[in-house]
Amino acid sequence: MYKITLFDCNCPGFVSGTVNYYCEDIHRFEEEWVKLEIDQERIRRFKRSLAGEFVTDYYTDDEELNIVQEDKHAEIYFEKDVLLRDKEIELFNSYQCSERFRVHALKIHMAFVRFQGTFLRLMSYRIEGIAMLEHVWGKYAAVHCHGNRILKSTHPVFAPDYSDRIEDFDDAVIETIAYIPMGDFCSFEEMKRSYRKKGVSRKEIAGLLVDIMGESG
Repeated sequence: MYKITLFDCNCPGFVSGTVNYYCEDIHRFEEEWVKLEIDQERIRRFKRSLAGEFVTDYYTDDEELNIVQEDKHAEIYFEKDVLLRDKEIELFNSYQCSERFRVHALKIHMAFVRFQGTFLRLMSYRIEGIAMLEHVWGKYAAVHCHGNRILKSTHPVFAPDYSDRIEDFDDAVIETIAYIPMGDFCSFEEMKRSYRKKGVSRKEIAGLLVDIMGESG
C-alpha cells in the first residue's frame, strides 16, 4: 500500500498544509491523477518521488512528507460498505460557507488498515446522481468539484446547468481515485470497535466529501 502526501489546496488563503491519500496500486492512481491535476510542477514532483527521489510538495524537507511512500507490510484487517440513498446533505468550504446537495446514491467503502505502524480508517466513495440546491432561484444545479484533484466526475452530455427536475442529474457521477483517511486509532481493539459501528454521521460525510466544495466552492 502507498501513501501520497500533497499540498492541501483546500486550505484557506491564510494557512497552508498537506493532505494524505492512500492507494493499493500507485500506477493506477498516477494514471487517473495526472488527468485531473493541472499543476504541472506538482506532477513532476510526484513522478520524481515515485522514481525513488526524496521530494515533498510542501515548503519543507521533512522526510515524513515525501510525496510517495510505500509500506510493503501494510495490512487491511477489515472492509465494509455503506450505502445511503436519496439524502440531502450539507457541505462546507474552508470558510465554513455551506451549500446543500441532493444525492441519489452515496456508496462508501471503508478499509481498516495498519500503515507504517498506525491503525487507520480509510474511505473511498462513489456518488451516483447529485445536484446542488440553488437557494436563489430554487432550482437544482449541476455540481462541479473545486477541491484537491482526487475526484473523477461525469456529467451527462445533454444535462442542463440548472433545472426544476432533480431527475435531470440522475446520471451525474462523482468518485474518488484514492482512499481518504478518516480517523486513526491507538490500538487494534479501538479500530475493531470502530469497524463494528453502523453507518456514518453527517459530520463524517461532510469531512469525506470536502473536495467537492474545496477552499471556496
